[in-house]
Formats: sequence, structure tokens, C-alpha cells
Amino acid sequence: MARHRFTPSDQPMQLSVSGKYIDMGDALRGHVTASIAPMVDRYFGSAIEAKGLFARERHLFCADIAVHPARGMMVQSKGEAPDAYAASAA
Repeated sequence: MARHRFTPSDQPMQLSVSGKYIDMGDALRGHVTASIAPMVDRYFGSAIEAKGLFARERHLFCADIAVHPARGMMVQSKGEAPDAYAASAA
């Protein structure tokens, strides 16, 4: 059985942050970028891409964050909170 080794890429990570039914501000985009980059560096060294989607549902903000660190690997997270910044950290 062949083993696949994770080798970090030298390419910069593509990061997109978008909102569904809400306007995304530069401050929230910057917060998500500043939060995701250190985690990717710590656990994977680098990543191919990361996506963050924020939506407003009832009285909560929902944050869906997906990181694609290597071919064939996807790490997903979902958070809900009354504040968009707290939802991204959940």
C-alpha cells in the first residue's frame, strides 16, 4: 500500500471570504485572514485554498470555513454566534 506524504507548497494560499445576505466589511475579511493563516501554518505548513462563507440566520451569524490543505484533503468548520467575529472563532 502506497503512503501519501503531505508536502507543503511554496504557493501562497488562495483565500476568499464572502457573505450570503450580508455585506462583508474589510475588517471582518482581515479578521478571518489573520485567524486562518496562523492555524494553517501551524498544522499544515501551507494550504492550496481557504474559503469562508458568512450568513445571517434568524438572530445568529453562521460561519462556514473550509481549508483545502492538500490534494484529497478538506478541513471544514462551522460556527454560530450572535456576532460574526465570534462565529468565525467558534
